[in-house]
Amino acid sequence: MWLVTNRHGADSGLDIPDIYYVLYESSVSISNFSEGGTVMSVFEISPLVNGKGLRLEGELDLAAAPRLTEAFLDFASSEGEVHLDLSEVSFLDSSGLRVILALARSRADIGSVVLLDPSSAVVRIFEIMGIDEHPGVEMRPSAEPVTD
Repeated sequence: MWLVTNRHGADSGLDIPDIYYVLYESSVSISNFSEGGTVMSVFEISPLVNGKGLRLEGELDLAAAPRLTEAFLDFASSEGEVHLDLSEVSFLDSSGLRVILALARSRADIGSVVLLDPSSAVVRIFEIMGIDEHPGVEMRPSAEPVTD
């Protein structure tokens, strides 16, 4: 993540923007140098009540992708559909998309990955990327999972 401040070379004496490269993990705050506020990346993973998948909430980005990959290990070899409730995902970048597609590829012969009720922002990304054409991935508009 790049943060570019509105300050101009305060530390260097030069009239150029200060640029900070900040690596961060989920749920860790980062100071926003330009406004004195806080930038937060929050991502939560919880099991679905039926035990057949996960509920994802927050920003699925580069910082959250390793946590999601780890959570998917429980479903790598389970037969049948794996449901991902995406109704509360507010942001998805290519890292998050890559993790979802990797799960779908790994389960090609044992069951599909069902994306439940993705938020409008996430649906738009899926449309652009053609996720609905990917084998092993299904989008369902309702958060009500269909039983196997």
